[in-house]
Amino acid sequence: MDYTFFLIFVTVVSMIYSFVVRVVQMKVGNQKEMQVLQAESKRLGDEYKRASENKDQKKMDESMKQQMELFPKMNGMMMGQFKSFIPILLVFFAFTFVINTLDPTTKDDFILQLSDNGLGCDKFANDLIYSGCITLNGSNYGIWNVDGKITTGDNSLIQNSSYFSFSNSDSNRVYHRETGIGFLDGFLGKKAPSFSISTDKTNYELGDEAKVYATSSVKGNVTAVLDSGTMFAVPIPVGDVVIYEAYWWFIIFSFLFGFVVSWVMGKLDKSKKTEPKKGS
Repeated sequence: MDYTFFLIFVTVVSMIYSFVVRVVQMKVGNQKEMQVLQAESKRLGDEYKRASENKDQKKMDESMKQQMELFPKMNGMMMGQFKSFIPILLVFFAFTFVINTLDPTTKDDFILQLSDNGLGCDKFANDLIYSGCITLNGSNYGIWNVDGKITTGDNSLIQNSSYFSFSNSDSNRVYHRETGIGFLDGFLGKKAPSFSISTDKTNYELGDEAKVYATSSVKGNVTAVLDSGTMFAVPIPVGDVVIYEAYWWFIIFSFLFGFVVSWVMGKLDKSKKTEPKKGS
Protein backbone atom coordinates (compact mmCIF):
# COMPACT_ATOMS: atom_id res chain seq x y z
CA MET A 1 0.00 0.00 0.00
CA ASP A 2 1.55 3.30 -1.07
CA TYR A 3 1.37 6.48 1.00
CA THR A 4 -1.25 8.32 -1.09
CA PHE A 5 -3.63 5.36 -1.07
CA PHE A 6 -3.08 4.92 2.67
CA LEU A 7 -3.89 8.59 3.33
CA ILE A 8 -7.13 8.25 1.34
CA PHE A 9 -7.89 5.00 3.19
CA VAL A 10 -7.45 6.61 6.63
CA THR A 11 -9.59 9.58 5.58
CA VAL A 12 -12.42 7.34 4.33
CA VAL A 13 -12.21 5.14 7.45
CA SER A 14 -12.46 8.22 9.68
CA MET A 15 -15.59 9.31 7.79
CA ILE A 16 -17.14 5.86 8.22
CA TYR A 17 -16.27 5.91 11.92
CA SER A 18 -17.91 9.32 12.38
CA PHE A 19 -21.08 8.10 10.72
CA VAL A 20 -21.11 4.87 12.78
CA VAL A 21 -20.64 6.85 16.01
CA ARG A 22 -23.54 9.13 15.16
CA VAL A 23 -25.85 6.21 14.30
CA VAL A 24 -24.92 4.33 17.49
CA GLN A 25 -25.55 7.43 19.59
CA MET A 26 -28.94 7.91 17.96
CA LYS A 27 -30.02 4.26 18.21
CA VAL A 28 -28.51 3.24 21.56
CA GLY A 29 -28.40 6.57 23.34
CA ASN A 30 -31.99 7.59 22.43
CA GLN A 31 -30.98 11.16 21.65
CA LYS A 32 -34.49 12.27 20.69
CA GLU A 33 -36.02 10.99 23.91
CA MET A 34 -33.26 12.69 25.91
CA GLN A 35 -34.00 15.97 24.13
CA VAL A 36 -37.69 15.62 25.07
CA LEU A 37 -36.78 15.01 28.72
CA GLN A 38 -34.38 17.96 28.74
CA ALA A 39 -37.05 20.22 27.28
CA GLU A 40 -39.53 19.01 29.91
CA SER A 41 -36.98 19.60 32.67
CA LYS A 42 -36.38 23.14 31.41
CA ARG A 43 -40.12 23.79 31.29
CA LEU A 44 -40.57 22.63 34.86
CA GLY A 45 -37.60 24.71 35.95
CA ASP A 46 -39.05 27.83 34.38
CA GLU A 47 -42.42 27.01 35.91
CA TYR A 48 -40.89 26.63 39.37
CA LYS A 49 -39.06 29.95 38.96
CA ARG A 50 -42.26 31.80 38.06
CA ALA A 51 -44.12 30.19 40.97
CA SER A 52 -41.31 31.22 43.30
CA GLU A 53 -41.49 34.81 42.06
CA ASN A 54 -45.27 34.79 42.63
CA LYS A 55 -44.84 33.06 46.02
CA ASP A 56 -47.18 30.30 44.85
CA GLN A 57 -46.15 27.50 47.22
CA LYS A 58 -48.67 25.02 45.84
CA LYS A 59 -47.38 25.47 42.29
CA MET A 60 -43.79 25.26 43.52
CA ASP A 61 -44.47 21.96 45.28
CA GLU A 62 -46.21 20.61 42.20
CA SER A 63 -43.32 21.59 39.90
CA MET A 64 -40.77 20.12 42.32
CA LYS A 65 -42.72 16.86 42.48
CA GLN A 66 -42.77 16.58 38.71
CA GLN A 67 -39.03 17.32 38.59
CA MET A 68 -38.33 14.55 41.09
CA GLU A 69 -40.40 12.13 39.02
CA LEU A 70 -38.41 13.15 35.93
CA PHE A 71 -34.94 12.58 37.45
CA PRO A 72 -35.02 8.74 37.39
CA LYS A 73 -35.96 8.82 33.70
CA MET A 74 -33.11 11.22 32.90
CA ASN A 75 -30.63 9.14 34.91
CA GLY A 76 -31.75 6.05 33.00
CA MET A 77 -31.26 7.87 29.71
CA MET A 78 -27.79 9.06 30.74
CA MET A 79 -26.85 5.49 31.63
CA GLY A 80 -28.03 4.43 28.18
CA GLN A 81 -25.84 7.08 26.58
CA PHE A 82 -22.90 5.89 28.67
CA LYS A 83 -23.48 2.33 27.45
CA SER A 84 -23.41 3.58 23.88
CA PHE A 85 -19.76 4.54 24.35
CA ILE A 86 -18.79 0.88 24.79
CA PRO A 87 -19.41 -0.13 21.14
CA ILE A 88 -18.01 3.25 20.03
CA LEU A 89 -14.74 2.58 21.88
CA LEU A 90 -14.57 -0.97 20.53
CA VAL A 91 -14.95 0.31 16.96
CA PHE A 92 -12.39 3.06 17.64
CA PHE A 93 -9.73 0.64 18.91
CA ALA A 94 -10.44 -1.74 16.03
CA PHE A 95 -10.01 1.04 13.45
CA THR A 96 -6.83 2.43 15.03
CA PHE A 97 -5.35 -1.08 15.25
CA VAL A 98 -5.97 -1.63 11.53
CA ILE A 99 -4.56 1.81 10.67
CA ASN A 100 -1.39 1.33 12.70
CA THR A 101 -0.93 -2.16 11.25
CA LEU A 102 -1.30 -1.01 7.63
CA ASP A 103 0.73 2.21 7.96
CA PRO A 104 3.35 1.88 5.16
CA THR A 105 5.54 4.64 6.61
CA THR A 106 6.53 2.51 9.63
CA LYS A 107 7.45 -0.69 7.76
CA ASP A 108 11.00 0.45 7.03
CA ASP A 109 11.79 2.08 10.38
CA PHE A 110 15.11 1.33 12.07
CA ILE A 111 15.05 1.07 15.86
CA LEU A 112 18.32 1.78 17.64
CA GLN A 113 18.95 1.01 21.30
CA LEU A 114 21.21 3.81 22.52
CA SER A 115 23.66 3.02 25.29
CA ASP A 116 25.84 4.88 27.77
CA ASN A 117 28.32 2.11 28.58
CA GLY A 118 31.45 3.36 26.81
CA LEU A 119 31.27 0.56 24.20
CA GLY A 120 30.86 0.71 20.44
CA CYS A 121 29.80 4.18 19.32
CA ASP A 122 29.58 5.44 22.91
CA LYS A 123 32.78 7.24 23.89
CA PHE A 124 32.40 7.51 27.66
CA ALA A 125 30.36 5.48 30.12
CA ASN A 126 27.84 7.09 32.48
CA ASP A 127 28.21 10.62 31.04
CA LEU A 128 24.46 10.76 30.20
CA ILE A 129 25.25 10.86 26.47
CA TYR A 130 23.62 7.80 24.92
CA SER A 131 24.95 6.64 21.55
CA GLY A 132 24.16 4.27 18.69
CA CYS A 133 25.34 3.72 15.10
CA ILE A 134 23.81 2.60 11.83
CA THR A 135 25.31 2.16 8.35
CA LEU A 136 23.21 3.82 5.67
CA ASN A 137 22.54 1.51 2.73
CA GLY A 138 19.70 1.19 0.27
CA SER A 139 18.04 3.83 -1.88
CA ASN A 140 15.74 5.65 0.55
CA TYR A 141 17.37 9.00 -0.17
CA GLY A 142 15.96 12.15 1.37
CA ILE A 143 15.31 13.58 4.80
CA TRP A 144 15.40 11.02 7.62
CA ASN A 145 13.68 11.91 10.87
CA VAL A 146 15.15 10.59 14.11
CA ASP A 147 12.71 10.25 17.02
CA GLY A 148 14.38 9.72 20.39
CA LYS A 149 12.59 8.43 23.46
CA ILE A 150 13.73 7.95 27.03
CA THR A 151 11.86 6.16 29.79
CA THR A 152 13.11 7.25 33.21
CA GLY A 153 13.09 5.52 36.57
CA ASP A 154 9.67 6.95 37.49
CA ASN A 155 8.28 5.76 34.14
CA SER A 156 8.16 9.26 32.66
CA LEU A 157 8.34 9.24 28.86
CA ILE A 158 10.25 12.11 27.28
CA GLN A 159 10.62 12.52 23.53
CA ASN A 160 12.52 14.71 21.13
CA SER A 161 13.52 14.51 17.50
CA SER A 162 16.04 15.58 14.91
CA TYR A 163 16.73 14.84 11.25
CA PHE A 164 19.51 14.44 8.69
CA SER A 165 19.87 14.28 4.93
CA PHE A 166 20.76 11.05 3.14
CA SER A 167 22.20 11.87 -0.32
CA ASN A 168 19.69 14.67 -0.66
CA SER A 169 20.45 18.07 0.85
CA ASP A 170 17.96 19.98 -1.32
CA SER A 171 14.69 18.88 0.26
CA ASN A 172 12.25 21.81 0.28
CA ARG A 173 10.02 20.34 2.98
CA VAL A 174 11.33 19.07 6.30
CA TYR A 175 8.95 17.75 8.93
CA HIS A 176 10.63 17.93 12.29
CA ARG A 177 9.04 17.33 15.69
CA GLU A 178 10.14 18.45 19.12
CA THR A 179 7.64 16.68 21.31
CA GLY A 180 9.01 17.11 24.82
CA ILE A 181 7.36 15.40 27.77
CA GLY A 182 4.60 12.84 27.26
CA PHE A 183 0.96 14.00 27.29
CA LEU A 184 0.03 12.16 30.49
CA ASP A 185 3.09 13.44 32.36
CA GLY A 186 2.35 16.99 31.19
CA PHE A 187 -1.28 16.64 32.27
CA LEU A 188 -0.11 15.50 35.72
CA GLY A 189 2.11 18.57 36.02
CA LYS A 190 5.46 16.83 35.77
CA LYS A 191 8.39 18.88 34.51
CA ALA A 192 10.37 17.35 31.67
CA PRO A 193 14.06 16.60 32.28
CA SER A 194 16.45 17.89 29.65
CA PHE A 195 16.55 15.50 26.67
CA SER A 196 17.81 16.09 23.14
CA ILE A 197 18.59 13.94 20.11
CA SER A 198 21.24 14.65 17.48
CA THR A 199 23.55 13.08 14.88
CA ASP A 200 27.26 13.55 14.25
CA LYS A 201 26.56 15.05 10.79
CA THR A 202 23.65 16.63 8.97
CA ASN A 203 24.41 15.07 5.57
CA TYR A 204 25.36 11.47 4.77
CA GLU A 205 26.15 9.50 1.64
CA LEU A 206 25.62 5.87 0.74
CA GLY A 207 27.68 3.59 2.99
CA ASP A 208 28.30 6.24 5.67
CA GLU A 209 27.92 5.37 9.33
CA ALA A 210 25.47 7.67 11.11
CA LYS A 211 26.10 8.21 14.81
CA VAL A 212 23.02 9.05 16.85
CA TYR A 213 23.38 10.77 20.23
CA ALA A 214 20.85 11.46 22.96
CA THR A 215 21.79 13.81 25.76
CA SER A 216 19.77 13.61 28.95
CA SER A 217 19.86 15.09 32.43
CA VAL A 218 18.62 11.80 33.90
CA LYS A 219 19.36 8.12 33.41
CA GLY A 220 16.92 5.90 31.58
CA ASN A 221 16.23 3.53 28.73
CA VAL A 222 16.86 5.33 25.43
CA THR A 223 15.80 4.32 21.94
CA ALA A 224 15.90 6.11 18.60
CA VAL A 225 13.63 5.41 15.64
CA LEU A 226 14.92 6.36 12.17
CA ASP A 227 12.08 6.59 9.66
CA SER A 228 14.17 5.82 6.54
CA GLY A 229 12.91 8.99 4.90
CA THR A 230 9.26 7.93 5.09
CA MET A 231 6.80 9.30 7.60
CA PHE A 232 3.12 10.12 7.88
CA ALA A 233 2.72 13.89 7.76
CA VAL A 234 -0.25 15.94 6.56
CA PRO A 235 0.42 19.69 6.24
CA ILE A 236 -2.58 21.84 7.11
CA PRO A 237 -3.03 25.04 5.04
CA VAL A 238 -3.21 27.12 8.22
CA GLY A 239 0.10 28.46 9.47
CA ASP A 240 2.81 25.79 9.71
CA VAL A 241 0.63 23.09 11.27
CA VAL A 242 1.50 19.52 10.36
CA ILE A 243 -0.40 16.46 11.62
CA TYR A 244 1.93 13.56 12.32
CA GLU A 245 0.96 9.93 12.88
CA ALA A 246 -1.87 8.24 11.02
CA TYR A 247 -3.96 7.76 14.14
CA TRP A 248 -3.91 11.49 14.90
CA TRP A 249 -5.16 12.22 11.37
CA PHE A 250 -7.87 9.61 11.93
CA ILE A 251 -8.91 11.16 15.26
CA ILE A 252 -8.86 14.80 14.12
CA PHE A 253 -10.58 14.20 10.76
CA SER A 254 -13.26 11.94 12.27
CA PHE A 255 -13.90 14.59 14.95
CA LEU A 256 -14.32 17.35 12.35
CA PHE A 257 -16.36 15.18 10.00
CA GLY A 258 -18.55 14.25 12.97
CA PHE A 259 -19.65 17.89 13.16
CA VAL A 260 -20.60 17.76 9.48
CA VAL A 261 -22.59 14.53 9.98
CA SER A 262 -24.38 15.99 13.01
CA TRP A 263 -25.20 19.19 11.11
CA VAL A 264 -26.57 17.31 8.10
CA MET A 265 -28.62 14.89 10.21
CA GLY A 266 -29.95 17.83 12.25
CA LYS A 267 -31.04 19.63 9.07
CA LEU A 268 -32.72 16.48 7.75
CA ASP A 269 -34.51 15.93 11.03
CA LYS A 270 -35.65 19.55 11.11
CA SER A 271 -36.92 19.42 7.51
CA LYS A 272 -38.97 16.30 8.33
CA LYS A 273 -40.61 18.11 11.22
CA THR A 274 -41.51 21.13 9.10
CA GLU A 275 -42.88 19.14 6.14
CA PRO A 276 -46.68 19.61 5.81
CA LYS A 277 -48.63 16.47 6.55
CA LYS A 278 -50.55 14.86 3.71
CA GLY A 279 -54.16 15.90 3.61
CA SER A 280 -53.58 19.04 5.66
